[in-house]
Amino acid sequence: MQALIPFALVSGVMLTVGVSFLSLLALFYRDSLTHLHRQQRALLKRLRRTRLAEVLLRQGVALEAYVRGTQASLLKQQIRRCQHCPHVAECSRSLRHAEPVPLAACPNREAIERATTRSSTQCSPAFFIQPAQQ
Repeated sequence: MQALIPFALVSGVMLTVGVSFLSLLALFYRDSLTHLHRQQRALLKRLRRTRLAEVLLRQGVALEAYVRGTQASLLKQQIRRCQHCPHVAECSRSLRHAEPVPLAACPNREAIERATTRSSTQCSPAFFIQPAQQ
């Protein structure tokens, strides 16, 4: 019986340490998700102030999905490229007059084409919730 007392104490301490560790891990995970969502909202706000956002919308890409599906560093790079683009006049004119956007001159052409392809292959949520035909 006396041999079981130290084992019970050690087991209790280990259990307490394990539960504490898991609690800290859960808090860290929650804070990481909060940080990620805050960062994505800030990037979405920055993106909406660029011509890139207008081009993406014209191509049928949802901006929220684009931000969620693009690495933050790449999105920041794309926003900078758009802001410092040498073809601003052509792009702005196309967007203003509802003409096709000249993607050949766009520094973000590959990202836009990839996003367009990705968004066209995804099913809309409405597809899954349509009422059954009788």
